Amino acid sequence: MKHIARMSWAIALIFLLHIPAGHAQTPADSLITSLITVDVTEAGTLSGLLSSRLRPYITKLKLIGQLNESDIGVIHEMAEEGRGVLSYLDLSEAELVPGGSFSGGYMVGKRTFFLFHDCVSLEIVKLPMSGIVGMEYAFYGCTNLT
Repeated sequence: MKHIARMSWAIALIFLLHIPAGHAQTPADSLITSLITVDVTEAGTLSGLLSSRLRPYITKLKLIGQLNESDIGVIHEMAEEGRGVLSYLDLSEAELVPGGSFSGGYMVGKRTFFLFHDCVSLEIVKLPMSGIVGMEYAFYGCTNLT
């Protein structure tokens, strides 16, 4: 949790105490609407840095550092229909690197394929300015992107 900025331990603890285990729906009053910033210093570690109990409630996320396919899988889960509510994703200070695994999409060198497909809750995505050569079908089915 030390990598999550702009969110105090107290707020996170209070929030976690109010989420029933196995909670299937996301009531509007349970959403985390402040921007959550996570510094991923080692690719493939996002799942350990961002609590699985908090993920379904986060609406705005900024990631800094290196991300691989495993990290993209965590993001995908947070924006996929019926699983998450992530609407704002800022990757402007992130770097996509090879490695990891994600069954929904993949990277070959600096080219990406289907990474965020069917992430219907995504409305705004900020991408890195460099490092990505092509994003084939990366946002296929993302019907709410503006």
